[in-house]
Amino acid sequence: SNEIPDFNSEEEFRVYLAGSLRTACICRGIRQTDLAKSIGVPREQLNRYFNGIQPIPSYILYKMLQTLGILFSDLMSE
Repeated sequence: SNEIPDFNSEEEFRVYLAGSLRTACICRGIRQTDLAKSIGVPREQLNRYFNGIQPIPSYILYKMLQTLGILFSDLMSE
């Protein structure tokens, strides 16, 4: 459905966003190593974002969306 998910905390949102980004990579056959290279961050840093350990800076998120060829709203549909 096109329901917008509801979040009760920053951490909940971060974990959801990270999961959506990981799924987007898998669906497009983009390896995390390649994504890290294309957005200019070390693989270990991308790992911290994808594991919800650190928030993703907005400009890094923007670069990820560009690389994956998706819109932010694509990540937010359940």
